[in-house]
Amino acid sequence: MCIHILKEAKITMLSLIQQSIGQWIMGIIIASLSFVLFCFRKTIKEYITFKCNKTKEKYFESIHQEITSLKQSSEKREDALNKQLQLVTKALLSSHYNTLLSKCKNYIIKNEIPADELEIVEDEYKIYKALGGNGHMEMWMQKVRELKII
Repeated sequence: MCIHILKEAKITMLSLIQQSIGQWIMGIIIASLSFVLFCFRKTIKEYITFKCNKTKEKYFESIHQEITSLKQSSEKREDALNKQLQLVTKALLSSHYNTLLSKCKNYIIKNEIPADELEIVEDEYKIYKALGGNGHMEMWMQKVRELKII
């Protein structure tokens, strides 16, 4: 019976030793992992920060490209509108020139001009000059200003 008790005590002791060794090994593994993580914590943080910054750079680069593309598109539209505006201005200038020239010639032939018509012709001449009209019309306007006002 003593032998039996000793065998059981030996088995219990071996199992306690095995458990203790297992816990000790787990403790060493956890401590080692903690040490490794502690040592590489800064490196891991730098790596994650680097990856996040690269992602941000790509995101902002794509936004910058989109803005640049929109700006170029806007500049093209502005150029096209400016060309159209120049054409419309030239058309208005031509129309005012023809109207003024016709009125000036008619009044010069009559050798007189009503006061209200002189005012209207002067206003049209101001518009013509504001649109960029040249000095050729000035000669005609001078002749009209010299006419007898009725």
